[in-house]
Formats: sequence, C-alpha cells, structure tokens
Amino acid sequence: MRALVKDYLDLGLSRRGFLKAMAAAGFTMTAAESILKNLAPVAHAETAGKEYWKEFEGNGGELLAEQLLQTGNEYLFVGNGSGLGALCDAVIDRPKLKLVLATHEAHVVAMASGYALATGKTAFCMYSRVGAAHSTGNIYNAMKDRIPLVIAVDRADTTEDGRDGHEDLEDMLEPMKQYTKWRWIPKEVARVPEWTAKAFKVASTLPSGPTYMMFPRDVMFEMKAKTKIFMPGTFDVPMNVRPNAKTVEKTAKMLVEAKSPLFNIGPEVYQSGGQKEIVELVELLGVPIFERGQLCQVFPNQHPLYLGQMRGQIRYPQNVDFFMNIGARWDEANESFVAEKKVPAVVAGTDVRHLGDGIAIEDALVGNVRESLRDLIDAVKAVATKDRIEKIRQARFDETKKFTERLRAGREANAKKIWDNKPIEWDRVGKEIEAIADKDAIIVEEFGSQRNKCMDHINIGYGAKTQLGRTTGECLGWGLPAAIGVKLAKPNQQVWALQGDGGMLFNQTEALWPMRRHEAPIITVVFNNRSYNETRNRMWTRGKNQREKKLDMLSHLGNPDVNFAKIAEAYDIKGEVVADPKDLKPAMQRAVNATRDGKPYLLDVLVAQAGQGANMNWYPKVSIAEMRSKKA
Repeated sequence: MRALVKDYLDLGLSRRGFLKAMAAAGFTMTAAESILKNLAPVAHAETAGKEYWKEFEGNGGELLAEQLLQTGNEYLFVGNGSGLGALCDAVIDRPKLKLVLATHEAHVVAMASGYALATGKTAFCMYSRVGAAHSTGNIYNAMKDRIPLVIAVDRADTTEDGRDGHEDLEDMLEPMKQYTKWRWIPKEVARVPEWTAKAFKVASTLPSGPTYMMFPRDVMFEMKAKTKIFMPGTFDVPMNVRPNAKTVEKTAKMLVEAKSPLFNIGPEVYQSGGQKEIVELVELLGVPIFERGQLCQVFPNQHPLYLGQMRGQIRYPQNVDFFMNIGARWDEANESFVAEKKVPAVVAGTDVRHLGDGIAIEDALVGNVRESLRDLIDAVKAVATKDRIEKIRQARFDETKKFTERLRAGREANAKKIWDNKPIEWDRVGKEIEAIADKDAIIVEEFGSQRNKCMDHINIGYGAKTQLGRTTGECLGWGLPAAIGVKLAKPNQQVWALQGDGGMLFNQTEALWPMRRHEAPIITVVFNNRSYNETRNRMWTRGKNQREKKLDMLSHLGNPDVNFAKIAEAYDIKGEVVADPKDLKPAMQRAVNATRDGKPYLLDVLVAQAGQGANMNWYPKVSIAEMRSKKA
C-alpha cells in the first residue's frame, strides 16, 4: 500500500488506476475509497495555488541572480574576476544571496563540492574564464564523485566570437566535455533563466554531476529583457525511481536462499539517503559487507558485520554463492572475485552506464538506491517467515562477528605496540582524534595509502561521525577547501580536515585564506611525513629499477622541510608543530578550544613514513646554485 500511495501522490497513478491496483492487492473498494478521501487534501495541496513562473525585467546579471534565488541557494561560491561584475551588482540588491570567496578557482569548485556533499543540494559557483584551466582538477573530481554542481564562468562579448580575442579561445566549451554532464553558452539574455534552470535540473538528476555555463559579458552587463523566472519545483526532476518489482522479488529469493551472500556498497547509498536502509537490510539477514568507494563512509566501520574496504582477494567469507554490488562502481581489481568463481551477482544503482562494468551480472535493480533497499527489505520479509529469517541471520552474524573482532583486536594490539613511537604513528593520531572529537563530528580527509591506519580507529558511518573524502578521482587539492564548504553547510558540527603534506602542497595552503576570511572554525591536521608514500609504493610494486637500486626518484618531500604551522600564521591562523607523541593530546585540546571560540586551528603533526622505501629520504638532486659559473 505504501508504494501505491507514493505512486498516486507522485502522479504515477490516476484515481482509477489507484483503485484498480488496491483491489488487485486485496483491499475492498470501500477501504480504497476511504484512503483516497484522506489523500485528497495532500494531493490537492501539491498543485493548489502553485506558481510556475513570474515576470521579471533586467540585464543578464539580474536575471541570473533572480533565478538563483528560486533554486534555494543561499551561498554563491565565487572567485575574483571582472566578468562577475554584473552578478555582484545584482547580489547587492538581493541580500539572501551571500558570496563565499576563494583566491583559487579549484578551491571555488571544491568549496561548492563540500557544501553539496554535506547538504545534498546542487551548489553554484562562478569565476573568471581564464581560471577555468585551474579548476579542472576539482571539476574532474566532482564528475567522478557525481556531485551536483552548476559551474559558471564569464565569456567574451558575443560580437567577438571566433576572433581569438582577449582572454578567449575559439572553443572554450570543448575542454569541459569530459568533465561535465552538460555545457552551454546563453547568448540571448531573455533565456538566461531558462538555461540556468536547465543547468540545475541536469546537475541534480541522478546520476548527478557538474554542469557548465559561459555567460558572455555583453549579455550579462548591457542587455536587458522582460522574461519569465522559473519558480521552485518547476525545474526539479524527482528521482525516487523504484526498481522492477519482479527483479526485487527474484533478488530477495536469491538472498534468502544463499548460504554465503556478500554485499559491497558505495557512495550512491549515501547520496540517495539510504544509510538507514542498508544497515537494516544487512542486519535483517546477517550479511557480511564490504565498502568500495572512499568518497564517504556509508556503513558504520565498527559494526560487527563490516569487513572494511574490498580488495581483489578476500579472506572472508569463503565460498560466496551470491554477491550484490549496491551503489558502487566495480573496477578491474575486483573482477576476478566474481568472474573466476562464477558467483551470481546483482547490481543496484541509477548510473546505467556503469552498472555491470567488469562483471557478468545476474540482474540489476535500476532505480534510486534508497527505494531499492526499501523494496528489497519488504520483499525479503514477504518471501521468508520471521523465524526463518532469524535463523539465517543469527548464524551468519555470530560467525562474522568473530572474524571482525579478531581484526579489531589485531589493530588494537598493533596500535598499543607502536603507541610511543617517534615519529608519531598514524594509528595514534587516529585514536587521539576519536577520543577528543565530538560524536557527530565530520571528518573531511584526503589521504593515500596510509588512510586506514588512521581512519580505522575513528568511529565513522551511519549513527556515528561522518566521513567525506577522499575523492573518487583522487586528484589532490580538494580536501581543505571542501572542508570549508562542509562547515558552511553544517556550522554547528565540528569539522576536521585531515591532510597529507603532499596534498597540502597541491595549492591547498591558499585555502587557508578563505578559511580565515569566512571565519570557518575548522581543525586542520597535516600528517607530515615529508614523503609521497602512495606514489612510491605504487611505482616500486609495479616496476623494479628504483626498488632494486633503492632510489626514490619522485616521492621525497624533505629539503625543504615545510613548516605548515608557520604558513598558517601567515594567514592569521594559529598553529603548532607536534613532533612528540605525548604532546599530541594537549595540542588537539588547544585546537578544539580554539574552534569552539570560532577560530580555525592547524596542527602540523610529524608522522612516520611507511611502505616500501620508507625513511630512505633520497632524491635526485638538481641545484641551480651549483650550476652557476658566476654569482648571479
């Protein structure tokens, strides 16, 4: 009945269709009529007195601002550029729109991405067209993460098309084709609201992603038009799409009958709001679960059924006879697990371009992941009795719990063993954060190969702390500005930005400027080991010359030994270097106290190197000073 009511309210069923479906489901006509009568006020309220558009006259900047107001956006993430002048003029008269400024275009996109991740809303950002190349790394990240963004830049006057003029190229949309879902140049001022509304519609419709517009300066500054502004709700496409009912029932039967089922989940569970449902489904039948996709921790990482991040070879469970991939993209590293053992597999999600990539599938639940999970829960309960479900659940739960308890005991023993090591171990930093952070803190991280040594000790996932990042695209230079967007979205929750020193050196120190300008009380922790551990490990694993000769050609970041605390001071942000493990806890307490006073704080923690070639600290020296034949 819940599904029929939803379809009726969503206009998927007519009145006659609703009555017919209720009768087929076993309800009397009297009962069906009674339900319709109760629904009438709700259904009527959906359309009664609804405004679809309003007349408005203005130049391009005013039309853009007026349409942005109707999207529900309060914050516009912007960079500096004279091409934004018309929008800035319009914002002055529209105080509901607030500008959030960054000094680097990539940071503008990352701040908007963090805000969109934390709120689920489509975010808007705009900057100068000549900075578009700077921003592409984080547009790429947004595309890989399926984050709903509307990205805008200015453009040369329409009269200058094709002349290779000032700050112009022949085709400035073409470079954005791989990074965005849709691109456009609004050349008619009267259609600025229409194209803006379309950009929001395309960006927000699942699978979501960034859209890109270029506004010619003459259209924005000089041209005026009387046109229509689209009102809220008139350019939204509801994506509460439910999967095929027969496929759901088939999947439920396979799941109940399987002796050793296994789940793998990804970010689309979070983006659909299905965290509660995945926990309910997993606990219903005691199914062990992996998580693939580092954009966010969906499932509670301390749960007895949680096995961690999936790798190509798995230790547990053995003899898997049913596999379900929910809201995660499958990659080549995991193909062999299902393919070699010929395990029946079902996939679930909205991105049909990638459902079944690299894996031969039994079937697919195509639809909103949250709706798919709800329907699957109902179907499992319908195909098996309560007693049978409990019998299945208990045996699996107990067995998996024993395995995960051994894993956690091993981690705890290792952390205890290295607790006082110097340089400080990642495990200790993670445990200290867990001990002092608020229970509902948000962790924005951008780690590499040592990620789990820290994050496994922090209680994150549904019902605990929230973790956002690292991006699926793994293009560095995202985490710190993204944390600013997250804090803007959730000002009453504690936000921690966890960064490697390598990531900080990808232009991220400039993100301290908007952090200070907008008074974002964020705790930034730089894990400073003066090394790119991840790239060295990958190169040494696949190649042999560097490994055999013990030469690190790219990954040593010492000389100079960067002091990030001093960089923070240059932006009027207090910070300190932490080199001794006993100083870590009091330093974190000072950071927490500062943020509770409304001020950001940075900790530059000197942590251990790890992996192949750790602590070698050699690099191929090139000294220009030594090349000189004279002192010039």
